[in-house]
Amino acid sequence: MKTCLLQLQSIMDSNGVELGDRAEVVYTTAARAIAYKLPLPTSPVDNPYAYFLDKYKSEVMADLCAINEDCVIRVEQAAELTKHIWVFRYSAAYDPASLSVMAALDVVAMQGDRYLSPKYQAILKKYSNVMISATRLFADAIRAPETV
Repeated sequence: MKTCLLQLQSIMDSNGVELGDRAEVVYTTAARAIAYKLPLPTSPVDNPYAYFLDKYKSEVMADLCAINEDCVIRVEQAAELTKHIWVFRYSAAYDPASLSVMAALDVVAMQGDRYLSPKYQAILKKYSNVMISATRLFADAIRAPETV
């Protein structure tokens, strides 16, 4: 772990991370790394937050405590962020119409993507605030049963 933290310090130094932001960078990167390594369930679950806590809380805390032994971090905040990142991954896999997933994909699309046309990117940039609401309306209407 010490080697990892020395490398992280070097990365922060070479990229001009301000001293006041370094603690945030450390616990955020730790949370991201842990959240990305945890597997998703093989099928949708009723409550992804409860699933995460049941399956992974102790593992997450053990990983964060190991990091905390060499570099003091905000363990509780890092655990909470880990949970939220993992649930976002879950949503991307099992609830792609969720607002957070749509917003994240829109950010990627606005940065440029070889699969999306420049016209789509331009409209998305120009009307990003409308796109999420309008897409949600269509998604809800498509899933809703027909009423006569």
